Amino acid sequence: MIKELRITDKDNTYVKWWTSVPKLKNRKVFRFKPGLNILWSPNGTGKTTILKQLGKYLHCDQGGRSVVTESSLREASFAGKRVKVEGHNFKHSTVPTGVKVAFDGLSVVSFDPHRQVGIMGGSFDYDFLTEGVKDIYSKGSQGQMALFRLNQLLESSTREIEWRIKKSHCNSTWREWLCAVEAQLKPSCEEGPPTILMDEPDGTLDWHNKKLLWDWIWDKGDSIQIIMATHSIFALKSPKGTNWIELAKGYKEQSMQAVKAAGLWSEV
Repeated sequence: MIKELRITDKDNTYVKWWTSVPKLKNRKVFRFKPGLNILWSPNGTGKTTILKQLGKYLHCDQGGRSVVTESSLREASFAGKRVKVEGHNFKHSTVPTGVKVAFDGLSVVSFDPHRQVGIMGGSFDYDFLTEGVKDIYSKGSQGQMALFRLNQLLESSTREIEWRIKKSHCNSTWREWLCAVEAQLKPSCEEGPPTILMDEPDGTLDWHNKKLLWDWIWDKGDSIQIIMATHSIFALKSPKGTNWIELAKGYKEQSMQAVKAAGLWSEV
């Protein structure tokens, strides 16, 4: 479970464009609860950026679950602030230190229906021979494939963070990076339910499958934690107790009024 995302230095985070998002410049703390957490705001206000920050910190941005690999470690280390080193031009710091995530130290699932499975930064990712190959040989529409990928992630996920790189196999520079990541991924709050990060999870689905997905989300209740960025009108029917994180003040009320005015309320 993720309890909190805190920005201590907005110029030194995992997401380089954080400071270019106006709604995020002065936001330092985002708190999450068990159950459903919805990031709700207009386009361009930072919903996906927040999920990217969490995903990269927790090493679940690449394959959809928390796995520390050479690729994820390199991305984390190279994202750090550049510092002057005597006798050298410049050197990257170990890891970004401007972001802290309070979580229970367990693996997190990240579901992005638009992510190219098995590919990271233009190269084959560690999951190419598992999820990537399955994705290639599975036929279906974009929406059907999104649900297929979600099911694959849930079936293959474990509660433990997987480490695919060891200090004994690294030189001194890589060991330094690995030690820094190990320190970050230690538990910093009590154990809670499994966490799923979702970025516009129903964006590729038809109305029928949207409803099926949201029924699944609502049915989970407090048995899991979901942190979601969405524009779906189904979100507005979420049960009492949902943690709404509005990046634009009053946007939820404006959205409800717009949906009702368009005569769409009965649809959800």
